[in-house]
Amino acid sequence: MTYWSLRITVPALVGALALFAAPQQAEEDKVSPDRPGFGTPTTLVRPGMMQFETGFARETDSSEGLSTRLFVMPTSLLRFGMTDRLELRLESGGILREREQGPDGILHRNGAGDVSFAAKLRLWDERLFLPAVTLIPSLSSPFGSPGHSSGGYDPKVILAWAKDLPAEFGIGGNLSYGSVTADLDRATARDFSLGVERGFGPITGFVEAYQQRLGTGKDADKAWAMQTGAAFGLWKNFAFDISLGRAITNNAPDFMIGFGLSMRSPWRKF
Repeated sequence: MTYWSLRITVPALVGALALFAAPQQAEEDKVSPDRPGFGTPTTLVRPGMMQFETGFARETDSSEGLSTRLFVMPTSLLRFGMTDRLELRLESGGILREREQGPDGILHRNGAGDVSFAAKLRLWDERLFLPAVTLIPSLSSPFGSPGHSSGGYDPKVILAWAKDLPAEFGIGGNLSYGSVTADLDRATARDFSLGVERGFGPITGFVEAYQQRLGTGKDADKAWAMQTGAAFGLWKNFAFDISLGRAITNNAPDFMIGFGLSMRSPWRKF
């Protein structure tokens, strides 16, 4: 087996075990987190509910004589259900601890990530052959530390879709477009994700592929990665998740692992 096939097969096998555990959890009655996949699901927090999602992530990468390890803890997402079609969101990049080792020695970069403000708007529900579709506009603000902040205000919009399939499977994906601060200039960022999920009772497993593209034309930097994992709805208002990821192309992190918690509670009566 080649190194390329091993990189794709390991997460795929783990995901297959979770996928065939069985069907989707009823989202209207239980906590439905955005974690832990690359993409953002179409589900919204119920009106009057507040949902907090947090987690830990670790990435490792080795390329061009450099070995890098990145720890992020805790990432935080706060979601407020406003109406049946709207939620407001506040997201923090967390505290980042980066260690880079190369021929010139070891470099440490520690600090906080940026903060994003966003809304999630349901455009339409799933019907017959049409998927459910939501729109998520956001603005990242440069509240982070030097070396971990973009240094500018970066707008982004995500179009998320999802469709139920026979045998309790589900499929979904994201398309996103943003403008990011890069070396005192602006660059175009476009992301794409496609995934399939299946659950059984309180457990939902998924496999997902993701592309991140920075820049335009032939000079664009494209990174492909694959991720698999599962979310466990331990109680009605509490869930735990775990995820594993591997690079498909060399310019993505070699290996990713994450753990997280999601919890919700009422915050407003309508």
